[in-house]
Amino acid sequence: MSSVATAEAYAAPEAEITFDSEQEAPKLFSIRGRMGVLKYAAQSFMWTVAYVVLSAVIVAGSAALSSSGSSLEGANPVLLGILGLALLPLLFIMLSMAIKRLHDINMSGWFLLAALVPIVNLFFFLFMTLKPGKAETNKFGAQTVTKGWEKVVGGIYIALIVIALVSIVLGFASGGVAALMQ
Repeated sequence: MSSVATAEAYAAPEAEITFDSEQEAPKLFSIRGRMGVLKYAAQSFMWTVAYVVLSAVIVAGSAALSSSGSSLEGANPVLLGILGLALLPLLFIMLSMAIKRLHDINMSGWFLLAALVPIVNLFFFLFMTLKPGKAETNKFGAQTVTKGWEKVVGGIYIALIVIALVSIVLGFASGGVAALMQ
């Protein structure tokens, strides 16, 4: 066996990966595919609002059924358990959307582990929310189509995030925290 044949035997396989320019809509519970900035922002906002409304209904119902009035001290543990169980699918949906968002900027979903590091997670969230995706097809697929309502809601949500951050920075700069501590 020649040295050229031996070198080729250990060479990494190569394949041309192609995607259709018309890609089907990403599935909700799938971690495959991509999700653009505005689609990610809009869907994150909508799922968060849905969970907050569900939480408010369950907590209000639990408080109404408890003997202590509006306090959570005597809240019905079954209803609070339902609230906790409702969090699991939402958590998986949010994680799968974040992975698809990372795919859009041509990064592996494993980078989502950076969200577990305190302080780093804040900058990571901003990075994922504000970094535009790649327009061309990448190794995770073709760019997905963002619907009209997703563009509107996503734009509003990103604007609210920017306004909140500017308010926080201005509050710290003007001594807002020191005024609260007195």
